Amino acid sequence: MEIKEILEKFQKNKISIEEAEKSLKNNNYEDLGYAKVDHNRKERSGNSEVIFCRNY
Repeated sequence: MEIKEILEKFQKNKISIEEAEKSLKNNNYEDLGYAKVDHNRKERSGNSEVIFCRNY
């Protein structure tokens, strides 16, 4: 769920503040099945996300 969608649901009282907070905290990662991409890593740590892929 996108941040705007979470905030709109909260504004319309479709979700609680606790649900909105949980959704926003979980919104930083995208689970691709083989990797969890941290989209906000650069903003939090100053370093971009890197995915290591070993070539066998």
